[in-house]
Amino acid sequence: MAVLQNVVLYNGSAADREIIRDHEFWYKSSSRYKGKTTRAAAGRLKFDVLLASYEMVRKDRKVFQDIDWETVIIDEAHRLKNTTSDTRAAVAGMTIQWLLLLTGQQFQPCRLQATCCLTDACIMYNTQAHMLRTFSQTRARLLLA
Repeated sequence: MAVLQNVVLYNGSAADREIIRDHEFWYKSSSRYKGKTTRAAAGRLKFDVLLASYEMVRKDRKVFQDIDWETVIIDEAHRLKNTTSDTRAAVAGMTIQWLLLLTGQQFQPCRLQATCCLTDACIMYNTQAHMLRTFSQTRARLLLA
């Protein structure tokens, strides 16, 4: 049996995104949740998966930072290596329980400093110890494709 997932594409003009936030983000009081009308659903996210580009995260930074994310998967994570970029700042301000970083960039062991810089930038932490204290070894994953 297939599990149904509510997937929302967060894209479009500012007006389009406002409509998405108003109708696809949060359950209101007396909303339907998993087939039942319930007040307990109020304040819960409607979507199981939200697809958004870096541009949308930058433009609506506050929206993304106001959500406690269970899981975030970031494609092209190498784009976060610039410590002064708006993209990195937007992602760094998000509350994330489990983070998966994907990148197609090749890593060469002889370039350890560059590898560490990218890893630290992507994780948004200055040291591996700080990252491990925050996420624990079993929850922090770095996938290098």
